[in-house]
Amino acid sequence: AILAVGIIWLQSDFIDEVANMAIAILCAVAGVLLLGATLAYGRREWRAHHGRMPLRSYGMLLAHGGLAIFAIAATFASAGRFEQEMLLAAGEKKQTAGYEISYDKIHDRQSGNYTAKSINLRFTGITASDGFTLEPESRFYAVRRMETAESSIHSTLARDVYAAISPLPDRSDALLLRLYIVPAATWLWLGFVITGFGGILAAVGYFRSNEKQYLPKNALSDEQDA
Repeated sequence: AILAVGIIWLQSDFIDEVANMAIAILCAVAGVLLLGATLAYGRREWRAHHGRMPLRSYGMLLAHGGLAIFAIAATFASAGRFEQEMLLAAGEKKQTAGYEISYDKIHDRQSGNYTAKSINLRFTGITASDGFTLEPESRFYAVRRMETAESSIHSTLARDVYAAISPLPDRSDALLLRLYIVPAATWLWLGFVITGFGGILAAVGYFRSNEKQYLPKNALSDEQDA
């Protein structure tokens, strides 16, 4: 909160960079501490219940573990984010972010209410397994006189690569390419999913424990015997 107020008040580029770095470091430290505390709590609960933890304890562990994963992934995603704009002509090859990027030609196509220009954008890495192809597209809607950039995404557990293109009015053989690389983006979503699943387990465990609390003693003993 103090950093946010400082950024708004000072509005300095230097302060922005320092604050962003500080927030990233704090986020990473918080994630590591939360993950460590979650593991320590799970170990204690496991021992206390002799290996038979209640369902809501599992839910709590997953919910907090997912939050820790999200915090750590958010640090990598913000600190390691890469953005670049470049002019790229058909047949031209350019090196950036450890990849060689190229395309052969611009494809024109007509759809129901728009015309589109697209390319098969090839990314060649250090090894053959690092290579992949993206198909970004620029669409023009004649009725609304509006142009949109339809990005293409290549996603792995390590990073997401986004590519978007914009045609150049004075050149038919070149495009403006916008490239974005976001590390650990998939882990952000996995953290959300794990946290949500943990919350569901915790809620189910809570209602089950309350239900058993109000069961008649003979019914509870029969359920335990079963």
